Amino acid sequence: MVMARRGCAVLLFEPNAISGQDVSRAWFVDAGSLAEWLGTWLDGRGWYEEDAVNGGFPRARWAGVASRLQSARLRDG
Repeated sequence: MVMARRGCAVLLFEPNAISGQDVSRAWFVDAGSLAEWLGTWLDGRGWYEEDAVNGGFPRARWAGVASRLQSARLRDG
């Protein structure tokens, strides 16, 4: 079960957006919160809709990815 904390961003992993092996550049913020993402999905306004125009949904890279990946490597390594 996935638990979300209030105010946490919904992240998108899009490996097709990168070239090379730096997977940290493939993480984007899809929505500022789960409630925001759900509202977008229910309203049919998301980038993933069939009739969405390619490029019409700019995504910000996830700024916290480097520290998260580093801490996961240290924990699991």
